Amino acid sequence: MKAHTELKEKQIILSIGMIVKNEEKVLERCLKSLQPLMKAIPCELIIADTGSTDSSVEIAKKYTDNVFHFEWINDFAAARNSTLKKAKGVWYFFVDADEYLDEDIHEIVEFFKIPELYNHYRCAEIAMRNYTDKNRLNYDSCLLPRFHRIKNVNDFVTFEGAIHETIYIRYPLGYFQTILHHTGYAFNSDSQFGNKLERNRQLMLEEYKHTKPDNRSRILTLLLDGAFFHPAERAQYIKEGLELAQKDTANMFSRALFLHAISYYSETDKLRALNLCNDYFNVYPQCDKYVATIDVIQTKAQLLAQIGKYKEAYGSYVDYFGLYQKFKEEKLEITDLTTCTLTGVRESVFFKNNMDAVSCLINSNDYEKAFDFINSFDLDSIKDTEYSLFILTIKNLCIKSKTYSKLVECYQNALYNNNTNKVGIVLETFERIFYYYVIKKERLLFAEYIVKSDMKGRYSELMQLYIEQNNSEFKDHLIEFIHSVDNWKFGYSEAIYLAVKNQLDISDVVMKIDSSMFEEKLNFIANTHDDFAEYVLEYGVPEKFLSNIKLFRWIVIMYEVAAYRCFELNDEKKYELYMRFTNLLGEYISNIYNPELIENEEDVEVLPPLHRFGYYMLKANTYLNDGNQIEYIREMKKALINCESMKEMVEFLLEQFKKQVGMS
Repeated sequence: MKAHTELKEKQIILSIGMIVKNEEKVLERCLKSLQPLMKAIPCELIIADTGSTDSSVEIAKKYTDNVFHFEWINDFAAARNSTLKKAKGVWYFFVDADEYLDEDIHEIVEFFKIPELYNHYRCAEIAMRNYTDKNRLNYDSCLLPRFHRIKNVNDFVTFEGAIHETIYIRYPLGYFQTILHHTGYAFNSDSQFGNKLERNRQLMLEEYKHTKPDNRSRILTLLLDGAFFHPAERAQYIKEGLELAQKDTANMFSRALFLHAISYYSETDKLRALNLCNDYFNVYPQCDKYVATIDVIQTKAQLLAQIGKYKEAYGSYVDYFGLYQKFKEEKLEITDLTTCTLTGVRESVFFKNNMDAVSCLINSNDYEKAFDFINSFDLDSIKDTEYSLFILTIKNLCIKSKTYSKLVECYQNALYNNNTNKVGIVLETFERIFYYYVIKKERLLFAEYIVKSDMKGRYSELMQLYIEQNNSEFKDHLIEFIHSVDNWKFGYSEAIYLAVKNQLDISDVVMKIDSSMFEEKLNFIANTHDDFAEYVLEYGVPEKFLSNIKLFRWIVIMYEVAAYRCFELNDEKKYELYMRFTNLLGEYISNIYNPELIENEEDVEVLPPLHRFGYYMLKANTYLNDGNQIEYIREMKKALINCESMKEMVEFLLEQFKKQVGMS
């Protein structure tokens, strides 16, 4: 449906202006998203095409008759102004083809249906969501002044800036929470992203050259983003921008330039960055009313924590929380959101800063205050996306304080709410705390704490089994427990270790476990039990596991992880372990690959490194059994070339071979 081009001038409330060039891939999405707004209030749509050679013009004409050509002169402001001159509305809204309006537009519609509102304000910002990946999962958010009153007295407006052009904010300033989605930086490749950045940078450089030094605040804020991959230029702009920021504090870009400088030195000179944070409060005496100050305090807290001043860092985090609350209550001036991207105002970052504040208390050994802080959170209100960080913070607090009650509470809460994801996160954390303790006595104390806490659930049962290993009925109870577990993804690795240690046949359980978990589980066990390799030698009798390919893979992986962690074995047992592993691996490969498909070494090159290693070790061991020593050594060297991680094993086997044949 075309725009209301037939409406009389006095009837048009909102003019929507666009400039396009070769945007056929995204233009229709944008124009369709505008239709609900254009049907709800009297609108017109004005589109300037700057030289499209695709179907952009044809698409545009499906939605409006007001499409015209504008000769491109490397100046976005000039192109925008060409649409602004044609606008007949009381207000003007500019949008790009790679943007689209959210489905929920009720706030904008209500605003433009009330003359008392739209005649009071002179400008309105909209929440912009800039996506950074093609799947639109990751994004940055900011506020942009896209709505401007243009037809009332003293409302003459114009675009400025050859690149990232804008109409400057005028007050009173309104704010729409409606989201304007932007996919212009969500590229399929880094090269595409780099090309767009470089194109923009060249345009910005031209504007920079033609702007008087005292008027460069705006273009410097843009160049500091565009010159990220040009360190020498960036350093020059930081110096120039900081001087302008301190010289003209009333300039709307002043605090943005100051923030750029703080961010820059946070990477290169933390002490200077800290000094700049402190200078900021002197340069802007009323800084507690500006939203940019949130990021300054946040950065100061982070820097203090990084240099080990945890108590001071915590104090800065407290200041940050207070200012963030003022922002949520709309008590701060938010103009800075239009001149720079602020991270401290995001809810996800706010949550992370809370956890970082707790970490500062932990590192200050102030566990009581840390627990008080953690207890202030409502467990049911913590988002799944934030829960891992929350539990990680609790884990660190538990380990330092050796108090696990909060983690038990989280587990009980997750069980009660039947939240499988949160249950899994806490189970994994229990396991990691258990294995964090290297000394068996400390593991036992942890297990006893869990059992005495009367915590419900399977993990408590496992800890009870760990305590009762010497009981006569232990093995029966362990087998019963193992068969009762329906999800092995998190928390129960110790049960598998105890089964191997006690030579219990769990083949039927192995058949139920997802194959992708094999290596992860067994690696975890091997890395936390130095005696695992010795138990594998006793447990992993190859003949027991060759009847089924899944069991075969299980035993091969078990020997592989044991081979990496066999420090406790003497040379005789280590040799036995290595030989079993290489023979098993070779035989496994000969089973999963059709021998006719691997007729020469060129065919072997397509296999994964470990499988190539197994192929050559199988040949080496065959030559060894046949007494062909030269070919044995040759194939061993090929095996090593194809899997560098097995270097220690190959060198050990060659050394043992030399001893056996009297070569050393």
